[in-house]
Amino acid sequence: MPSLRFPALILCLALAGATFAAEPEGLSTLERQSSFLRMTDWRGSFVDVLIKAIPPRGKAWRQLGAPGGTWQLMAPAGLPVDAKQSASRLVRIALTKEKTSPRPVVSLHVFPQGDGEPSVLTSKLAKEYATRYLALAVKGVKLTPGDQAYVARGRDRFVMVTGTYDKDGTRLRVAHFAFYEPRRQFFLTLHCADEQWPQYQETLAQIFMSFHPYGPRKG
Repeated sequence: MPSLRFPALILCLALAGATFAAEPEGLSTLERQSSFLRMTDWRGSFVDVLIKAIPPRGKAWRQLGAPGGTWQLMAPAGLPVDAKQSASRLVRIALTKEKTSPRPVVSLHVFPQGDGEPSVLTSKLAKEYATRYLALAVKGVKLTPGDQAYVARGRDRFVMVTGTYDKDGTRLRVAHFAFYEPRRQFFLTLHCADEQWPQYQETLAQIFMSFHPYGPRKG
C-alpha cells in the first residue's frame, strides 16, 4: 500500500515533536453532488457551503498562477497577495487588509512526489490522510476534528479536512485541502481565528473552486 507524507502539517502549522490524538468520529456515506463537485465520506457544515460553490469570475477576482501554466488560483481582488515563492509556498493571500492577530490567511504549497507515494488520493487514502492530519498534536494541544470530505471535481480528487487548536489563549481554525498527482502534491490551507471561520467559508470555497493544478483549463 502506498505511504503518505504530511509535510504541509509541519510548514503550515509549525509543529514539531508531534503525538497522535484520538481518531475522529464516523463519516456520512451519503453522496453529496452538484454541477461541479461530488463528495463522500463527509461531515460538518462546511460541506453545505462547498457543495454550493461555483468557480469565481469577473472583476471581483484576481488570477494568479505559475509561468507556463503549471497551476492556477484566483484571489479576491483588492486583498494583499504575496506571490513570491518561498520554499514550498507558491502564494499567500490575506483575507483582510487589516493586520489583525491572528490574520486570516490562505496559502498554497507544493511538494515533489516522493518514491512510493500515491499519485492520486483514493477514498481510503483520503480517510487515512485526514485521520493522521487531525491526529497531529504538539505540547498537549490537540487538533479537534471539524469538517471532512472526499471531494471529486472533474478528474481531480481531493481530501478536505478542518480542525481547531488553542494557542496563546485563542482558538484557531485550520481548513485544509490536499491534492496528489504523479509529480507533485498541493496543499491549500486557511488559518484564521475559529470565531472568524463562518465568515470566510464561502471565500475559501470559491478559492478552492478556482484552483487548477495543471494551469488554466481550456473550453
